Amino acid sequence: MAEFLTINSGRARVVINVDDASFVNLITEAANTHLSAYIPTRKEIVGFLGNTAERDQGFLEVPNLDNWHKRLRDTSFGVSGEVGLTYANPESNEEAGQGISADWYSVQNYLLYGGAAVVGATSADFSGALIDSVFCTDIDKATTTEGIPSERGGDCVAITPAGGSGSTFLVERDGTEGGSDSAFAENKIQVYGYKTHLGHERNTAKSDSFITTSCAADVAGCLARTDSRFAPFFSPAGFTRGRILDVIKLKNSPTETQQDTLFDQHINPVVTFIGEGTFLFGDKTAKTSTSTLSRINVSRLFILLKRDIGRIARSLLFEQNDNETRQTFVNRASRILDGIRADRGIFDFRVVCDSSNNPPDRIDANIFVADVFVKPTKSINFLQLTFTNKNQDAELS
Repeated sequence: MAEFLTINSGRARVVINVDDASFVNLITEAANTHLSAYIPTRKEIVGFLGNTAERDQGFLEVPNLDNWHKRLRDTSFGVSGEVGLTYANPESNEEAGQGISADWYSVQNYLLYGGAAVVGATSADFSGALIDSVFCTDIDKATTTEGIPSERGGDCVAITPAGGSGSTFLVERDGTEGGSDSAFAENKIQVYGYKTHLGHERNTAKSDSFITTSCAADVAGCLARTDSRFAPFFSPAGFTRGRILDVIKLKNSPTETQQDTLFDQHINPVVTFIGEGTFLFGDKTAKTSTSTLSRINVSRLFILLKRDIGRIARSLLFEQNDNETRQTFVNRASRILDGIRADRGIFDFRVVCDSSNNPPDRIDANIFVADVFVKPTKSINFLQLTFTNKNQDAELS
């Protein structure tokens, strides 16, 4: 409501005010079932933007972008009477040292791609977080504890920003960034890229309304897009699935030489191609060995296999340990693998669950063993073209 002005002096007149409380909702990609967890830099975001139940449980459940925007203008969320959060100013509490704008915009950028999110805790509470805010994807409610996915089990991937603030080209080599062969390195994705985009006012004429945010959130969004339009075992990078949304420009677009340096360090660059757009242009995990688990699509394939075939295995607990149960496992697992092969996720597979790996002594010990062999489909990282110039009378062969 506009502030009432005292005008009962001077000449008779009418004063008309326009109070602009409007906002612009961003257009998002189609909603999908992909769920990511966001580990914010400020845990206060839960208290500021959560309803009573969410504040009690310690994390927010955000189904879409509209819900995320609503939290800044609906008094049923948060303690807005105390902190004064509004859609027009998500940074209203910055001066108190409890700013949530970077976290708020990161979640917004992920939600542009149609996925849902849980938001809670801080990077200090998350075992395995590399730096700053973290997105974890490939989760479901069963894998969250107090809203935070368990990385120890390798049941999700963690997406983290790398390379400093993004204002200059920087690759740390002190062990905090780059690849490794530590436990679950294949479940960590590092992203170099900070994008400049419009803030809450969506006003290109005001340079102070521009926001700079790590593209790690957008890469989580690219995974949501990949799941929605293709399958988890496709690479999220490139021109088909890796387009970054809502970009004015990159804070620093790496040169080709810098991209090579980043890729060798298992850091995936975000790159702008003039006239074509901005894209995720790498699909490496932090796994440094020559294993195919050094690629995102293969890593996520095995997360999918562990989840779906693991459910089959759990359903057989306490059943009779005999040939019929073993054949049931083979049949059900083979159906899943056949479907993935038909969808181009694997070239071939074999499931072994018989007397060869279940001898009598294992059966007597109440143990059931199955061996699943798969040949994953790899993504194209290097493409060579050869053009041959021939004369008019030469044959093309």
